[in-house]
Amino acid sequence: MFKKILVAAVMATTLSSSLSAIAAPSVQVGFSPEGTAQELVLKTINNAQSSVRMLGYNLTAADIAKALASASRRGVDVKVILDKRENQNKYSKAVLNILVNAGVKVRLTDAYKIHHDKVIMGAPQKTESMVTPVFATPILTTSWLA
Repeated sequence: MFKKILVAAVMATTLSSSLSAIAAPSVQVGFSPEGTAQELVLKTINNAQSSVRMLGYNLTAADIAKALASASRRGVDVKVILDKRENQNKYSKAVLNILVNAGVKVRLTDAYKIHHDKVIMGAPQKTESMVTPVFATPILTTSWLA
Protein backbone atom coordinates (compact mmCIF):
# COMPACT_ATOMS: atom_id res chain seq x y z
CA MET A 1 0.00 0.00 0.00
CA PHE A 2 2.80 2.41 0.94
CA LYS A 3 4.53 1.70 -2.38
CA LYS A 4 1.37 2.59 -4.36
CA ILE A 5 0.96 5.86 -2.44
CA LEU A 6 4.63 6.72 -2.99
CA VAL A 7 4.40 6.00 -6.73
CA ALA A 8 1.20 8.06 -7.00
CA ALA A 9 2.79 10.96 -5.12
CA VAL A 10 5.90 10.91 -7.33
CA MET A 11 3.78 10.78 -10.49
CA ALA A 12 1.53 13.62 -9.30
CA THR A 13 4.54 15.77 -8.40
CA THR A 14 6.22 15.08 -11.74
CA LEU A 15 3.03 15.75 -13.69
CA SER A 16 2.20 18.97 -11.86
CA SER A 17 5.73 20.34 -12.22
CA SER A 18 5.73 19.45 -15.93
CA LEU A 19 2.37 21.13 -16.48
CA SER A 20 3.36 24.26 -14.60
CA ALA A 21 6.51 24.52 -16.71
CA ILE A 22 4.46 24.20 -19.89
CA ALA A 23 1.61 26.50 -18.88
CA ALA A 24 3.70 29.29 -17.33
CA PRO A 25 3.65 32.40 -19.52
CA SER A 26 6.85 34.11 -20.52
CA VAL A 27 6.61 37.83 -19.78
CA GLN A 28 9.13 40.31 -21.14
CA VAL A 29 9.15 44.11 -21.10
CA GLY A 30 10.74 46.48 -23.60
CA PHE A 31 11.05 50.26 -23.64
CA SER A 32 11.32 52.72 -26.52
CA PRO A 33 14.16 55.10 -25.67
CA GLU A 34 16.89 52.46 -25.60
CA GLY A 35 15.40 50.37 -28.42
CA THR A 36 14.54 47.24 -26.44
CA ALA A 37 10.85 47.50 -27.35
CA GLN A 38 11.50 47.23 -31.09
CA GLU A 39 13.94 44.34 -30.57
CA LEU A 40 11.32 42.54 -28.49
CA VAL A 41 8.60 43.15 -31.08
CA LEU A 42 10.78 41.77 -33.88
CA LYS A 43 11.80 38.77 -31.77
CA THR A 44 8.14 38.03 -31.00
CA ILE A 45 7.12 38.23 -34.66
CA ASN A 46 10.07 36.18 -35.89
CA ASN A 47 9.51 33.43 -33.30
CA ALA A 48 5.75 33.15 -33.83
CA GLN A 49 4.58 29.92 -35.42
CA SER A 50 0.85 30.10 -34.85
CA SER A 51 -0.41 33.67 -34.51
CA VAL A 52 0.51 37.31 -33.97
CA ARG A 53 -1.91 39.95 -32.70
CA MET A 54 -0.75 43.56 -32.70
CA LEU A 55 -2.47 46.73 -31.51
CA GLY A 56 -0.82 50.03 -32.31
CA TYR A 57 -1.18 53.74 -32.64
CA ASN A 58 1.01 54.68 -35.60
CA LEU A 59 2.97 52.15 -37.66
CA THR A 60 5.78 53.55 -39.80
CA ALA A 61 8.54 51.01 -39.05
CA ALA A 62 9.19 49.14 -42.29
CA ASP A 63 11.25 46.46 -40.53
CA ILE A 64 8.29 45.56 -38.30
CA ALA A 65 5.95 45.52 -41.31
CA LYS A 66 8.35 43.28 -43.23
CA ALA A 67 8.62 40.90 -40.26
CA LEU A 68 4.80 40.74 -39.99
CA ALA A 69 4.54 40.14 -43.75
CA SER A 70 7.16 37.38 -43.56
CA ALA A 71 5.30 35.74 -40.68
CA SER A 72 2.07 35.82 -42.68
CA ARG A 73 3.79 34.25 -45.70
CA ARG A 74 5.11 31.39 -43.56
CA GLY A 75 1.58 30.57 -42.40
CA VAL A 76 1.31 32.56 -39.17
CA ASP A 77 -2.15 34.07 -38.62
CA VAL A 78 -1.34 37.80 -38.34
CA LYS A 79 -3.91 40.45 -37.38
CA VAL A 80 -3.21 44.14 -36.76
CA ILE A 81 -5.42 46.94 -35.38
CA LEU A 82 -4.23 50.55 -35.68
CA ASP A 83 -5.55 54.05 -35.10
CA LYS A 84 -7.19 55.25 -38.33
CA ARG A 85 -6.36 58.95 -38.00
CA GLU A 86 -2.68 58.36 -37.25
CA ASN A 87 -2.09 56.09 -40.23
CA GLN A 88 -3.12 58.37 -43.09
CA ASN A 89 0.33 59.80 -43.90
CA LYS A 90 2.45 58.49 -46.78
CA TYR A 91 4.86 56.59 -44.50
CA SER A 92 2.08 54.71 -42.73
CA LYS A 93 0.31 53.98 -46.00
CA ALA A 94 3.52 52.51 -47.45
CA VAL A 95 3.89 50.25 -44.41
CA LEU A 96 0.21 49.25 -44.54
CA ASN A 97 0.65 48.29 -48.20
CA ILE A 98 3.44 45.89 -47.19
CA LEU A 99 1.06 44.23 -44.73
CA VAL A 100 -1.98 44.07 -46.99
CA ASN A 101 0.03 42.74 -49.95
CA ALA A 102 1.28 39.90 -47.72
CA GLY A 103 -2.25 38.94 -46.68
CA VAL A 104 -2.08 40.40 -43.17
CA LYS A 105 -5.51 41.25 -41.81
CA VAL A 106 -5.37 44.98 -40.98
CA ARG A 107 -8.10 47.03 -39.35
CA LEU A 108 -7.95 50.79 -38.88
CA THR A 109 -10.23 52.00 -36.12
CA ASP A 110 -11.68 55.38 -35.28
CA ALA A 111 -14.13 54.04 -32.70
CA TYR A 112 -12.32 55.95 -29.96
CA LYS A 113 -10.83 59.42 -29.75
CA ILE A 114 -7.43 57.76 -30.10
CA HIS A 115 -6.36 54.12 -30.20
CA HIS A 116 -3.09 54.54 -28.33
CA ASP A 117 -2.53 50.97 -27.10
CA LYS A 118 0.72 49.34 -28.12
CA VAL A 119 0.50 45.59 -27.55
CA ILE A 120 1.81 42.53 -29.34
CA MET A 121 1.05 38.89 -28.60
CA GLY A 122 2.73 36.05 -30.40
CA ALA A 123 2.21 32.31 -30.15
CA PRO A 124 5.66 30.77 -30.55
CA GLN A 125 4.25 27.26 -30.84
CA LYS A 126 1.17 25.65 -32.27
CA THR A 127 -1.25 24.21 -29.74
CA GLU A 128 -4.65 22.55 -29.82
CA SER A 129 -6.23 25.46 -27.98
CA MET A 130 -4.94 28.89 -27.07
CA VAL A 131 -6.04 31.02 -24.14
CA THR A 132 -5.41 34.73 -24.46
CA PRO A 133 -4.11 36.15 -21.19
CA VAL A 134 -5.10 39.50 -19.78
CA PHE A 135 -2.13 41.80 -19.40
CA ALA A 136 -1.24 45.47 -19.32
CA THR A 137 0.77 47.52 -21.78
CA PRO A 138 3.82 47.52 -22.23
CA ILE A 139 4.20 43.88 -21.22
CA LEU A 140 4.66 41.25 -23.90
CA THR A 141 3.26 37.81 -23.14
CA THR A 142 4.17 34.64 -25.01
CA SER A 143 4.01 30.88 -24.53
CA TRP A 144 0.59 30.62 -22.95
CA LEU A 145 -1.09 27.25 -23.24
CA ALA A 146 -4.52 25.97 -22.26
